[in-house]
Amino acid sequence: MSDKYSTPGVDQVMTNPLLTGLSGAATTFSTSAFVASFRSILKSVGAVAGGASATTDIVTGKAFNALIGGGSVANAPGQGCVFLWLIKNDGSTMAVAQSNLVALDAQDNFTWQPPNFPAVPDSFIPFAYSVIKAKNAASAAGWLFGTNNWNVSGIGISVANLATLPDRLVVA
Repeated sequence: MSDKYSTPGVDQVMTNPLLTGLSGAATTFSTSAFVASFRSILKSVGAVAGGASATTDIVTGKAFNALIGGGSVANAPGQGCVFLWLIKNDGSTMAVAQSNLVALDAQDNFTWQPPNFPAVPDSFIPFAYSVIKAKNAASAAGWLFGTNNWNVSGIGISVANLATLPDRLVVA
């Protein structure tokens, strides 16, 4: 028999991680201290100030795929994707996973549908995501997460802090 105390554990962030710092001539990020529930066991995660952004995808173990901009060529739209920010279940390690790349239209919106969230490894939970677009004005040479500065011309970045992973990407 099941009751309200025997439900499976929950993975979620209990307080706002406040992912910030994705701007300027840097590749770093910051978060506030936050509390996360890993299978219903609470862990405190320390604040990060000026942390180095990942350069490899936690899911694939390979370098992130470059986002290709339109190079300011007429009718040459760029690409966008979502980067999912993750914390390890013991609260010790932050990592990032990249979604599929999606073409942008002439107004720098996703053409058909937004990207899908990437897979989440069992030992990690998401605490934020960033939608990053290499717009028409971005270089056709490509922009690489963790390598190129946040403020590169033509790169658009938005951030959503999470409690749990939504069923789909929320694009304003």
